[in-house]
Amino acid sequence: MIKKLSMFFISLILIQSTFSQELKEMEIERIPESESSHYIVRNPNEAILIVHSTISNLQFETIRDRINVDKPDPGEYILHLPPGTNLITIKADGYLPVKERFYIEKKKYEEVRIKPKKQAVIQEQAVIQKLKEMVIEEVPESESSPYFVINPNEAVLTVHSTIPGVQFESNQVIKVDNSNPGQYKVHLHPGTNNITFKAEGYSPINGQYYIDKKEYKEIKILSKEQIILKNQELRLQKKNHWKRLKYISLASSVVTAGTSAILFAQAKDNYKKYQNANTVGKVQDYRKVTESMYFMSQITFSISISSFFGSIYSYLKEKKYDKMD
Repeated sequence: MIKKLSMFFISLILIQSTFSQELKEMEIERIPESESSHYIVRNPNEAILIVHSTISNLQFETIRDRINVDKPDPGEYILHLPPGTNLITIKADGYLPVKERFYIEKKKYEEVRIKPKKQAVIQEQAVIQKLKEMVIEEVPESESSPYFVINPNEAVLTVHSTIPGVQFESNQVIKVDNSNPGQYKVHLHPGTNNITFKAEGYSPINGQYYIDKKEYKEIKILSKEQIILKNQELRLQKKNHWKRLKYISLASSVVTAGTSAILFAQAKDNYKKYQNANTVGKVQDYRKVTESMYFMSQITFSISISSFFGSIYSYLKEKKYDKMD
């Protein structure tokens, strides 16, 4: 029995929540005194709330007293209220109830509009949130392509874009040449130009450019996703660079350490031969070879230590780019 009752209440809650999701919302807009209609409150012991609404069959409830409601015209309700604060619940079929607190003094009135909440605004905000972002990058003069401005009374802004269908709006008259795909020549008046860049599926972005007569400037318009991917590629390239250096340094450290050990062993062997030599010539030869091998052993050992610390440094740099990912 308990199981059946619990299932019944769960299904009831689910039905109620589903039904409430389908209901529309109302909004209350208070009309300022400068726009309100002139209404005379005749009863000195009451306050008046005038409601204009495009929603039919509104119902009004309060916890204090019963409300007398007049309907002089379609879509207009006059509520006779006790003076002071009244908490009113407004209901209508197909809409969620809405509560509003009104403070109206004796022989005073207030005027409001009740209308469906604008779903279009909510949907528009949702669309705006889904729009991608554009990013403007200025091309340095050292990297810009040479361009000769023919008209002496104009300036040119060259725009490279991977985003299709870019549109330009300015506070001045502009002319756009799009003869090459992904490249736009924007012919401007010399001086300061405020330009708004637009593209379908992207939020507009503004830019201000000062270009003298017969001068030109070059920019790139990329999507934020492209910038992120570009930065990720750069980080990956740098990470791989340090990773290669780490292994090269480690391998160099191992090889030079092994070479140092071999040279040191050969120096010891020649030193023994130097000690056992019985002629002046052999003594001098073994001494030179021993000193040379020992010196080379020290040099290669120093290189090995340096390479080892180089591999540690490269490892730390590689891990730095791991943290950025």
